[in-house]
Amino acid sequence: MIELSDNGGWCWYQDPRVIVDRQTGRIIFSSIPSTGGANGARRAGDIDVTCHDPATGRTETVAVGQVPTYLDSDDHNVAAIWQRPDGRFLVMYTGHNHGRNDRLPKTFYRISRNPHDATDWLDEQSFDWPTDDPVGNDWVAVTYSNIHYLSAEGGAKGRLYNIARASGQTWRMATSDDWGETWTYRGILTLPPAGGRAYSNGYPKFCDNGVDRIDFIITEAHPRDYNNGIYHGYIRGSKSFDAAGRVIDPDLFSDRAPLPERFTPLFRPRDVAENAHHTAWTAELSRDSAGCLHALFTTRFGTGRSPIQKRNKPAPGDADHRLFYARLDGDRWRTTELCRMGPGLYDSEEDYTGLGAIDPRDGRTVYISTPIDPRDDTPLAHHELFEGMTRDSGKTWTWSPVTEASTVDNLRPRLVRLNDGRAMLLWLRGAYRTMHDFDLKVVARYLDQP
Repeated sequence: MIELSDNGGWCWYQDPRVIVDRQTGRIIFSSIPSTGGANGARRAGDIDVTCHDPATGRTETVAVGQVPTYLDSDDHNVAAIWQRPDGRFLVMYTGHNHGRNDRLPKTFYRISRNPHDATDWLDEQSFDWPTDDPVGNDWVAVTYSNIHYLSAEGGAKGRLYNIARASGQTWRMATSDDWGETWTYRGILTLPPAGGRAYSNGYPKFCDNGVDRIDFIITEAHPRDYNNGIYHGYIRGSKSFDAAGRVIDPDLFSDRAPLPERFTPLFRPRDVAENAHHTAWTAELSRDSAGCLHALFTTRFGTGRSPIQKRNKPAPGDADHRLFYARLDGDRWRTTELCRMGPGLYDSEEDYTGLGAIDPRDGRTVYISTPIDPRDDTPLAHHELFEGMTRDSGKTWTWSPVTEASTVDNLRPRLVRLNDGRAMLLWLRGAYRTMHDFDLKVVARYLDQP
């Protein structure tokens, strides 16, 4: 196990968080240090970018920015990273509900000065999101960054998307046709019914084919507020479609947008009951080297209450989260319950779990973080990592441990394939108390040979 950062955490609704330089093979990732971790008082609020060279073992971290938020540190502020065709890097980041106080929601970004060098950056720039509120909840703010490149759109340089949760807590898009130098606001991806439903209107995960398509899975709302389903659609040619290719939004670049439920369902919740899956949340979406789509999502199960749940608002089922695997078969999603994920990580975010990652080369392999052994449902002292493999399209799984007998938790794994074909698993190891207070290291392990 290799330690890459002595103080770093990340949320899971901004991507890419980890990339591999196509030429040098170096691993570049973003993370957020916490006041509760090493040198936290000095590093609180930093936006860190770390470069690790597998050839030399050298690791270097630089703070590319600092964004004020509710508290000094917040794992929602982590940057998304993209490598431009010219070899230079782009990072985009924002605060957790940045602009909430001054009604000036901004995404910040920087471009590396030289190709293949993630330690030297040009000056910070910013993009202003619209301040109108399309759903009437008077929430003017922005959170998250998701960067996706389509070479067939735009002009000679293709088109870059940044998709973020912006004012009205709706998912909005900005694009750049010059590799991130300048940005233009485009429109809204999805909307809730009039008046809104919850604190946040949907939680999407994205992946792209690099040419002409961005896929997404999304919920209706935050699971704290709504019994969510999971729905799939994709973006192509300034329109959005369901899995069967039916046009759902004929004018993607506008502020008129469909409901999440208009897209293809992966999971439809049942009523909250003793033996039912309900209240879903998105965890991962991946397109493997064969072009097949795979997803992970969580649900609550039953009506039991978590022993750590102290808030007055009822959260039935938060004692028993379940992780599901899904695979797109034609225009229909096939789903399988993978394992139990235990209660939420802390009381005020009852649906935070250890999460999982899908192998980007082969979607039949996943890596999960759980406090319950998926082989026999034995409770564990801490969240451990397991590798799961299926040979029958997800119907059955074989599990093997990646970590064992840990004295701390192992959370939120990310998997990348190096240029030589090897897999490297990165994850957060330590104590996660809240999104603002954690003592986590970013660690990694090589999993196989080329």
